Amino acid sequence: MLWWPRNGKWRDAFTRKWPAKSERLNYDIPRLSGVFLLPVALAVLLSGGYFNLPTQFAQ
Repeated sequence: MLWWPRNGKWRDAFTRKWPAKSERLNYDIPRLSGVFLLPVALAVLLSGGYFNLPTQFAQ
């Protein structure tokens, strides 16, 4: 929720600002890496759930 664009500009939320000071880059890089690694984290979550609870996924 901290990175959610308040003004509705989604493109600005998913881009890195160039040129930027080091403080801005320290804000952008972890925020963007978290957004782009979300599909990987969801795939790991679902596969872990499948391997640990196969009967619930078989139904």
